Amino acid sequence: MDSVGLEPTNDMTNVLVVDDDMSVRYIVAETLRDENFTVTVAENGLEALRLLEEGLDPDALVLSFLQSTYEAAADLAGWERAALERPVPPSGASPAPGG
Repeated sequence: MDSVGLEPTNDMTNVLVVDDDMSVRYIVAETLRDENFTVTVAENGLEALRLLEEGLDPDALVLSFLQSTYEAAADLAGWERAALERPVPPSGASPAPGG
């Protein structure tokens, strides 16, 4: 497979892929894995939210908004915005509890 121009860095290697179409999930996940990303997949927004609530902390989120569970997709978009706005601790520091 030709490279798609993706290259993980030490800062971004874990990706959460959310799509209700199994073939899309598979293709996206395998493409990212081929590029040395660590990938977690979720079948829908509800499953993704459960993974996040259980402590999954992805560096990036690949999300389809055309899902049957639209509310969960919207919730994930809100989670993504909140994650982008949270402060990043200095290198070597631990994040604040609950953050």
